[in-house]
Amino acid sequence: MNDLSTRAPPSHSRSRGARGLDQAAETAARWVFEEVLLLWASTGYDEAHGGFFEQIALDRKAIAIPKRCRVQARQAYVFIEAGRLGWSGPWRERAHSGVSFMIAHHARPDGLMRFKTHIDGSPCDDSVDNYDQAFAIFALAHAYSLTPAEIYREVARGVLSALRRERMHPLGGFYETAPDDGLLVANPHMHLFEAALAWLEVDPQPHWRELAQEIADLCISRFIDPVRLALREYFEADWSPKSDEKGRIVEPGHQFEWAWLLTRWRSHGGAVDPSVIRGLYETANRHGLDRAQSLALGELWLEGGVKDAGARMWPQTERMKAALAMARMWPGEREIHEQAAIDAWRGMQLFIAPEIPGLFRDKRREDGGFVEEGALASSLYHIICAISELLRYVKSDPAR
Repeated sequence: MNDLSTRAPPSHSRSRGARGLDQAAETAARWVFEEVLLLWASTGYDEAHGGFFEQIALDRKAIAIPKRCRVQARQAYVFIEAGRLGWSGPWRERAHSGVSFMIAHHARPDGLMRFKTHIDGSPCDDSVDNYDQAFAIFALAHAYSLTPAEIYREVARGVLSALRRERMHPLGGFYETAPDDGLLVANPHMHLFEAALAWLEVDPQPHWRELAQEIADLCISRFIDPVRLALREYFEADWSPKSDEKGRIVEPGHQFEWAWLLTRWRSHGGAVDPSVIRGLYETANRHGLDRAQSLALGELWLEGGVKDAGARMWPQTERMKAALAMARMWPGEREIHEQAAIDAWRGMQLFIAPEIPGLFRDKRREDGGFVEEGALASSLYHIICAISELLRYVKSDPAR
C-alpha cells in the first residue's frame, strides 16, 4: 500500500490557500490515523462474532444493536482505504472480517442482501433495501482490489442480477421495493453508480459499465431539474417527480456527491456535459450553505428556501470532495475551490468531539446544539472518503 504523506515540499510560490489546504490535510490525517481508526478498529469491532458495531456511545463503549448490511460494507471499505493511505493498524484483518460477515450472514438465498442481522449474525430483518445492495457491491469491489478472489465477483454479480430480476424498472433504474408499490428513490441509485465505478476500476466488465451508463443517463434525464439544476429525490412510478412535497425536496449534500461522482464517470469515458456538473455544484453552493458557520445544510425546497436548517456530518464531507473535484476540473479556478474545501473541513470540525478522542457528532440542530446519541459507524465511510480525497489532492500537488 502507498503511504500518502501529507507533508508537502516547501515552496515560496505556494499560495495562502494552498498552505491552508496543506494544514487542513495534516490536521485531518492526524485525527483519523491517531484517534478515529484506533477506536473503531478496537471498540467498534465485534471480537466475539466478527463484523462491526453500529454505534459507539459517548462513554466510548460499543452499543450492541442489530447490524445493518450497509454498515458492515462501509466499515470494510473504511479499513481498506485506511490501508491504502498507509495506516499501520490491523486494517486488513478488519476489512476481511467485515466482508466475510456480510457474505456469511447478510446474503440471502436469492442473491440479495438482508437488511439486518442480530449481533451474532442470525437473521433479524430479512427485508431488502436497495441502499444495502449498492453498498454490498461497493465493498466487494474494494475487497477484490485487495484480494482478487472469485467469490467477490460472484457475489457482486449475483446481487446485480437479482436486482435486475426482481426490481428492474422499464425506463431504467430500480424500484425501491416491489414493482407494484411504484416507489422510486434517487439516493440508492447514486450509490449503485458509485459501486459500478468502483468495479470499473478493478474489473471493468461490460455489466458494470452498462450499470454506470444507465444510472448516469437516469440522473441527467430524470433526477436533475433542467431549469434549476437541482436534484430531486423522490419520484412517481413513471420517474416523474412526486406530486407531493417529497417531489420538491433537494439535499445539498447529494448535489455535491453527484457532482463528484459525475466527474469520476467522465474519467472513465462517460459523456457528461461539464455544465451539468458545475450546475449541481453551484446550486448547492448558492442555496445550501450557512456561510457564517461553514456548513452545508440539511434540505432545501426546489423552488427556493430552506426546508431543514440543521446539518449533518456527511454533507460537509461531500462538499469537500466536490470542491476538490472542481479544482481539478477547472484549474483556472483552483484557489476558489481549494478555499471551499478548507471551509468544508471547518464545517466537519464542528462535529468532532475533542473531549472524546475518536468520536464525532452526527446531527447538528439549527440552534447549534447536537442530538445526543452515540457516534454512528455509518458516518466513517463519508469521513474517510473525504479525507482520502484531500490527502491525494495535496499529495498530487496539482499546478500549485
